[in-house]
Amino acid sequence: MNHDTEPASSLDLRATPTGPGPDAATYTATDKAAPSLGLLVLPTGIQWLSLPHNEHDLTGLTVDLVGDPDIDRVTATRELDFWVGDSSLEHSDLNPVATKILTDLLTDITTGDYAASDTNRYHARRLLDGGQMIMGPCLVLGADDDTTGASRGVPQSLLDWIDRKAQQLTERLLSHIFGPDGDVTTSGATFVVIITD
Repeated sequence: MNHDTEPASSLDLRATPTGPGPDAATYTATDKAAPSLGLLVLPTGIQWLSLPHNEHDLTGLTVDLVGDPDIDRVTATRELDFWVGDSSLEHSDLNPVATKILTDLLTDITTGDYAASDTNRYHARRLLDGGQMIMGPCLVLGADDDTTGASRGVPQSLLDWIDRKAQQLTERLLSHIFGPDGDVTTSGATFVVIITD
């Protein structure tokens, strides 16, 4: 995985899920020991970043990557934020990669394919109904599910979801190449995604 840095993108929704904590049968709150990785999403692809360990440096990195001195976030779940430049909606082009990731994630949250609380599922439905688009560079970070909402590395649940999505895409590609009757499985395979300019 590439740990280089580049800029990020923007959305215009400031609502944050509220209400009681986890309440869905499939929801688990085991992401507190998440790795210190961030996902930089550019219109041309994604890059994994190793994040600084203190909040001040992380805020500075976020500002640098989204290319805007004022940052804003789209809260996908109580544990996951898409950080963008505050003015990117007016001054940046569509980020199709970040928009696709956000839309697929929100869809999977609403269908139960991404474990989330009922409150987060309701919030995801509201975001989908609003037709979210991300403009410019975007930095995806985890957020502490507490009163501070401090940023941190992405939760393990997102890493697992991305791995499942990569496996599904690979299976579809192989099925397309070998035909619908081909015996295609990627179970147990290791995926390495390389995205270059």
